[in-house]
Amino acid sequence: MKIFLVGGCVRDELLGIKSKDRDFVVFDATEEEFLKRFPKAKKVGKKIPVYMVGRDEYTISEFKNIYEDLQSRDLTINAIAKDRKGNIYAHEKAIEDLKNRVLRAISYENFVADPLRVFRAARFSAEFPDFKVHDKLKEILRKVGGNRELLSKISKERVAVETQKAISARKPSNFFSLLIETNALGFWFEELKFLASKKRWLDLMDNFSGKKERVWLSLCYGFWENIKDKIETKKHLLNMTKRIGMPNRYVTYGRYFFDYYEKAIDIFSKDASIIRDVVLTLKKKNMLDDFFSVLEIATGQRYLFHLNELAEKVTSIKLPEKYRGLGKKSGEILKKLQEKEIYKWLNSK
Repeated sequence: MKIFLVGGCVRDELLGIKSKDRDFVVFDATEEEFLKRFPKAKKVGKKIPVYMVGRDEYTISEFKNIYEDLQSRDLTINAIAKDRKGNIYAHEKAIEDLKNRVLRAISYENFVADPLRVFRAARFSAEFPDFKVHDKLKEILRKVGGNRELLSKISKERVAVETQKAISARKPSNFFSLLIETNALGFWFEELKFLASKKRWLDLMDNFSGKKERVWLSLCYGFWENIKDKIETKKHLLNMTKRIGMPNRYVTYGRYFFDYYEKAIDIFSKDASIIRDVVLTLKKKNMLDDFFSVLEIATGQRYLFHLNELAEKVTSIKLPEKYRGLGKKSGEILKKLQEKEIYKWLNSK
């Protein structure tokens, strides 16, 4: 049995980056022989034998040797392996491309075999913004990414994983920019073609590197700013979010962004009932800081310091004992008390 550490963890080690997970590839072993050596392994792969041993992933390769396996991968910088003795095995261009900071595809056929690699390549552009995307890779993205039928065969769960990694990356805008540039939006991100001509939302994203919820709200802002029909725009955004399998929280972010954007702009000029609605609703949804952080950068106005102070004052108000248990009337009285506190707070500023 031959076992190699492979892919991103070896790449990151050579780049001096700490890698969270480790991937291994196994040769010259049946599944029975592998399980005999790793009896606690849990099978997670359906089409090919993939096992988890703790946090480490082991794939029993369908290829004869490590060289064939490396040739089957997506990008040269990911076609690197290391054996138990520390010897490095790599695609002929891998080390050179790491040194020169180049994202290069191994072959067109490899992307056709697994079209998710279109989105993986775009995601690596976001994770490694100092790497140049090779012209040949762009050409492959145009061919494969422009094939709606081919892309439609990818599961939405896999697209969601790549998207979430991309919006968590160092320069998340690169993910969307590369897909737009190469017309690789295809089946999954077709709504973004409406945003292609105006890219202020892309710059907004990069202010929130590492904060994926705020990056997603920047995308929501792009939809709001660039498409006039707000009802249809909201549908476009929510349809795309659901289609690519994003968690429900991102659907909620999109919905509430459209429902509260107009109320939130120039919020301190609004009446107390609107301010109360915005502050309490977004606070309850744990969206207040994320929502207004994006608005602060987008509009140049300062909200958060004041709104967090106001939210604390409003949520600290308790209904007096004598007004409790009165049903709907209790809610109305509490609302009036909260609005009174808001007016008092506004007049003190």
